[in-house]
Amino acid sequence: MPTSLEFTEEVAAATDHIFEMVKGSIPRFEWEMHASLKAETNHLEIGRID
Repeated sequence: MPTSLEFTEEVAAATDHIFEMVKGSIPRFEWEMHASLKAETNHLEIGRID
């Protein structure tokens, strides 16, 4: 997972399945502002569970 919170192809791949669930409420351009934070949060949560 990248250490910066930029929206990259890696972030998009990690969060596209989440965007599919919220795309009726959040436009793509806004999602791109939040996706990198969500991807990093998911990465940290998975590490904590393991």
